[in-house]
Amino acid sequence: MSAKDDKNQQFTFKTLVRLLLFSLLLYYLFTYLSQNIVDKQSRNDPTVLGQESEESTIFLKDVYLSLPESSRQKLENLDQFPPYLYLEKQSNYLLNQINGFPQKQLNQLKKDIIQSVYQDLMKNLNEN
Repeated sequence: MSAKDDKNQQFTFKTLVRLLLFSLLLYYLFTYLSQNIVDKQSRNDPTVLGQESEESTIFLKDVYLSLPESSRQKLENLDQFPPYLYLEKQSNYLLNQINGFPQKQLNQLKKDIIQSVYQDLMKNLNEN
């Protein structure tokens, strides 16, 4: 052991002041960051709380109006487009499969355990 390890560490007034200063610094840092950064993100990102800013809406309208008529028709009839229908069908299928997934897995696991125990019992009975 070194001489540094042999010393008794004491909680002095100097240590208390340092701890308080560090705690205050952390507190002010967290409050500042939580108030300012989140507000800036929510102002710039319309998806933060499901709100759209007027600038993004105006921009999207301008983009839509600048599209050729054939492209607008395709966007309006997107729900009749075969790849879109396929993707919608697959997403609905996956959502139906996911519904109750953990419970289905637990039930299957219980069945497998019961079958395994049953097979082991039958194997032991046949051997005896």
